[in-house]
Amino acid sequence: MEKLFYLTIGDWSGDGHERNESYLIKSNKSVEQVREAHFRIMDVTGIDIETICSGYEEDTITPELVDQIEKLGFTLENSSGICKEVIDVAEMARLWVFLLKKADPELELSFVEQPRYPNLHFYGFDEKGRHISPVGYGLFQ
Repeated sequence: MEKLFYLTIGDWSGDGHERNESYLIKSNKSVEQVREAHFRIMDVTGIDIETICSGYEEDTITPELVDQIEKLGFTLENSSGICKEVIDVAEMARLWVFLLKKADPELELSFVEQPRYPNLHFYGFDEKGRHISPVGYGLFQ
């Protein structure tokens, strides 16, 4: 039976810069079992996923880490368009899923496409000079 969970890149708890992006993941194992695979990543691969791009506004990895990741069989897609050492959110999610599967070879994980809907809010002003202010802004502290 398939299970679903979110894999969140960035500040998942909202106690820092509050920026994150979540991916819906389909798994053949429970989220608890996937967590166990996460805790084995370092022992199995030698890569500490939690330290990659973990500093504020840090989006680069070393050429040595690129080599280490590629030797494991992961292909960096240069999705940033700059170079392989610059990682974007989607690339980090792909890498994490790859490492989870390395840590547990029986684990089957795949990304589930989620529909995208427009937001009522928009940046700037519309063609009539109108703007929607942040409703309820003061409710969050």
